[in-house]
Amino acid sequence: MSDAVQSMFGGRKPDQPVKRVLPQCRQQQEPTGTGPMERPPMGAVGIPGLQAGEDDTESRSAPVPAEAFDLNGTVMVQPRPCPPMLEDAFKILQQQSTSITLLDGDLTVVYLNESAESLLNTSLRRAGGQPLTRLVRGGKQLSDACRRVLREGGQIRLRNHELLLFSTTMEKHMDCVINRMDDGHGGRLILEMTEIEPSGKLVRDAEFLQRQQSNQAVIRGVAHEIRNPLGGIRGAAQLLAEEAGSEAFSEYTGIIIQEADRLTELVNRMQASTRADLDEQVNIHRVVEHVRQLLNAEVEGSYRLLQDYDPSLPRVRGNRDLLIQALLNVMRNAVEALEGQPGERRIVVRTRIDYMALAGCRRQVVRVEVVDNGPGVDPDIESRIFDPMVTGKADGTGLGLPIAAEIITQHGGALDFASKPGETAFRLFLPVDGALQH
Repeated sequence: MSDAVQSMFGGRKPDQPVKRVLPQCRQQQEPTGTGPMERPPMGAVGIPGLQAGEDDTESRSAPVPAEAFDLNGTVMVQPRPCPPMLEDAFKILQQQSTSITLLDGDLTVVYLNESAESLLNTSLRRAGGQPLTRLVRGGKQLSDACRRVLREGGQIRLRNHELLLFSTTMEKHMDCVINRMDDGHGGRLILEMTEIEPSGKLVRDAEFLQRQQSNQAVIRGVAHEIRNPLGGIRGAAQLLAEEAGSEAFSEYTGIIIQEADRLTELVNRMQASTRADLDEQVNIHRVVEHVRQLLNAEVEGSYRLLQDYDPSLPRVRGNRDLLIQALLNVMRNAVEALEGQPGERRIVVRTRIDYMALAGCRRQVVRVEVVDNGPGVDPDIESRIFDPMVTGKADGTGLGLPIAAEIITQHGGALDFASKPGETAFRLFLPVDGALQH
């Protein structure tokens, strides 16, 4: 990969740059993977969003080579034709599943392909022109390796290297490959990064999907046992509503009846051999808010809930009731993890747009993160946390997370988690309708 990338960006030292002129060279728009905005057209030297003759002075986050900036930070662009090979190179890089970052001699980000944007949870607009140390923390070994390659050439590989992303405050383990690209003016670096996914943590891996088939039988058996008392609960709530007469009691009994009906429908679907109807257009924020109200009724005041929403998220195709149940199980798990926690008990619900490989294709997804500041997942059950009857709580059923995983899998999505003392994050990935990318 590295040799091919080097040949794409072949070393040519530009003449004295002049300001604000771009040749006719564009690339088809590609999404950035960090929000609803789309990637603007690619310019002559990789500057997005500019057409021929336009003033690019305001472009501050474009993937511009270091020599394209003057001392005042003004973008300077060389008015030379864009060779077809260079235009094709950017198209090829955008389609690569490998995360590719181009750095200049000062370890400043010049270019990120889409895979790198997704891996680092940032965008080209945000990262372009920023030092590598602004993207990752604890990367001294990576920075030292980059400088060594700049001095001595060759290639350095860092295996299972731990980095902390500033954008998410989550640690990731990566294999990094660093190569120097001798371009005639100080050298640049090609940094390839591949995330190492901890074994057993990803619901979307093949091993989990095989276990999922056997787990379904267990879940359906439990569903049968749940179904019987639901009718009694609903009937009792109706009688209570008729006898009470109070408006406040009517509100509470209404919630009981509504939830009993929803759970009855959920149990019916869990017992059915066919897939549930997943054709609704669902606003994920309404799902989150509904779950928040349910939890507040259960454990009001026992924790602090912070919301970090992207209001421009597209709708997802699925079943609202099933998604409510999946998210309720995940958030209830976070609440239970905070029981007995000294100090502040905090849960953050975050929504973002993202990209990931699902069913062999790259897809745009809505990501819902539920992050708590509890003690973390017990290491003894990490690899089996999505299996039925596995729980770290004395009074737990071990069914909440497996049911959530089953529902998200039915929606063509994925559920994973990362945990350490003081921070545990469960992430639900749901495909955006019509966002399939081969």
